[in-house]
Amino acid sequence: MFVKYSGQQDSIRIFYSKIIKSKNDGIPAVYWAKTYIEKVKGKITGEYTFTNAGTYQLDVTYTRKKDNKEFYFSIIELTEGNDDRPFRLRPCF
Repeated sequence: MFVKYSGQQDSIRIFYSKIIKSKNDGIPAVYWAKTYIEKVKGKITGEYTFTNAGTYQLDVTYTRKKDNKEFYFSIIELTEGNDDRPFRLRPCF
């Protein structure tokens, strides 16, 4: 998976780190959070956490490592011309 910041030419690869699932006493988890690590030139620069409830993508949180500042992003579920995929093909900002 890759991320690309506004004003940059190159994408940055993010690496899967872990998943946390809710516990629901015998039924499948309905909430999960997947974490991906961002590395630039071999150095960890941040962490992305994608949350999900059932089949709905809820949001994305990015934590910048140098100062632990958090940035929140919302997933736009219905995007025109996106074939019903939960993530946009083109940047929205």
